Formats: sequence, C-alpha cells, structure tokens
Amino acid sequence: MNITLNRLKAHNPYWDADSLVDEDIQQLEANLRNLPFAGDEEDRKFGFAQCGSKNGVVYGLFIQKYPKVATDYNSDTKEETIQKVRDSGKYLFIFYPSRYELYLQAKRSSDLPSTDEITRKFVELWRIANQEGKFLLTNFEPTEDEYNRDKIVKIFYEEADVVMELELEGFDKNLVYEQKQLRGGGHQTYFNPIDEYQPAMEEGALRFGQNTEKAIVKAKKGENFKKDAIVRAMLEGSRKPTKIVYQKDSISHTEYGVTKKKEVISIEASDLNLEAHIDSIIARLNDTDTLRRADSTRRRNSNQTNMFN
Repeated sequence: MNITLNRLKAHNPYWDADSLVDEDIQQLEANLRNLPFAGDEEDRKFGFAQCGSKNGVVYGLFIQKYPKVATDYNSDTKEETIQKVRDSGKYLFIFYPSRYELYLQAKRSSDLPSTDEITRKFVELWRIANQEGKFLLTNFEPTEDEYNRDKIVKIFYEEADVVMELELEGFDKNLVYEQKQLRGGGHQTYFNPIDEYQPAMEEGALRFGQNTEKAIVKAKKGENFKKDAIVRAMLEGSRKPTKIVYQKDSISHTEYGVTKKKEVISIEASDLNLEAHIDSIIARLNDTDTLRRADSTRRRNSNQTNMFN
C-alpha cells in the first residue's frame, strides 16, 4: 500500500532547534500520549495514540472516530439491514523538532473530515498538549516544494571526488547571466585550463537554459562528470538540481536538492502496522533533504500564554 504524507511547517514555533535535548523529546512524547481524546460526541472523538520517539523524531497516530452506515445483505431472506457503526480514521504523524516539520498522513473518504479539518483538529490538540511545554506554536501550515541549488553545486565542485549522476530541472538562461555577474563578469571554468573554450561553452549553457526542461545524466562505469564541460554547462543553467550521486573518499552518496510538499511511501502490507513499519518510514523521510528552518521568527517562551487569551 502507499501512504501519502503531507509536509507541514511550524508557524511561530517557541523552541530553538539548536538547544533541544533528549528530555525535551521524551516530554513531548509523554504529553501527546497522556492527553485524553477530545470531542463532545463519543462517536466523533479525536486524539493521539501509539506515540513514540526515535533518534529525536516523535511519531504516532492521530485518531478521528466517526459514525458510519453499514449495510448487510441476507441472501436467504433477500433483505438488507442497515445499522450505524463507529469507525476510526487513523492518520500517521511524524514530527521533526529540529526541522520544525510535521508529516501528517492524508486520506480521502466521504465519511472522514477534509484534510484541512483534520489538520485543524491536530493543531488544536497539539497546542493543548504543549501549553505548559516547550513545543508550542501558532499553527502547522502547508508547504511547497523547496529547492536547495547551492547544496548540489557545493557538492559537485567542492565535496565530491567523483560525480556519477545528476538530475536537473528548472532550466533558465537568465540564471547563467546571474551567475556570471556574481563572478564579476568572468566566465565559468567549463574547461580548465583551456580558457579560449569558455565563451563557446557559455553559449552552450545559455542554450540549455533556453531549450531544456529536464535532464538526467548518468556516467558510464568508472567515468566521472566532475570535470565534464557539458555537464557543468547544464548545471550552470539549472535552478532546480534535484539529485546528485557521487563518491567521497571511495564511499558512494546520494543527495537530493528538493524537499517535497508531500511524500508517498510504499509499504509491503495492506494495512499500516506502526511498530513494524515506523523504522522504514522514518528512514525514507530521513533521505529527503530539508532546508531546516521555521517559516517565521521563533517566539519567546515568556509569551506562550498570550496565544490562549
């Protein structure tokens, strides 16, 4: 089955990611785990369940109970029996305090509330659970895909010994001009040390920027793109380099330059078993890049009570 997780960011977080300790994570887990379910009607209650933590990540299920109409058909009497039953929507959540990020499962069902309503209820209980704790915030807000071009460029030119693969998107010839201006008007060193080739390769970079939508390059076994003039020209014109596969000190690495607004994770089961699957899900999310910043300035803890006035 596939699990779709929406990535949300903490808005106005009260904590400083750089000062977190293990006790903070443990307290958050306890606050969520011990909070009673909320809701006026028994068949519409909602709350946290099966909360745990691993390596600074807090996870669990957000439960939304709801009434459901079930129809039974008796093949002998040819009659249908309709009855109301109580069911539960179970939403996986994974919270990264150091990233100010929450992954919350998305589900579609005519019986369940909308994604916005589930997020609103989640935030409502989160704030109650943390009103005396460290992890208070104004809201968890939706995100967009985010690209970290500088990271991929730095790996390519400074960190990698060998570059075996690149995935590039968002080509824009204006980026070539912008990069040239940052260099003080000088050419990129597409070729080194053949300086007279640089203007021609710049023209190539401009053409890539104007005509290309997406490019994937993979080196043959034993080959290296690090000093390849054409690959450098392609990288020069890409605003959204999304992936690099490289070697450093004879060890292969894969890094991503995009943090997606949602992640789709496949598990080899028809139903989610939190205990059995959480390690692999967290490992998959840890492979995604993140810009690791809050959407707005962190508030001071002394102002916490103002949010509930």
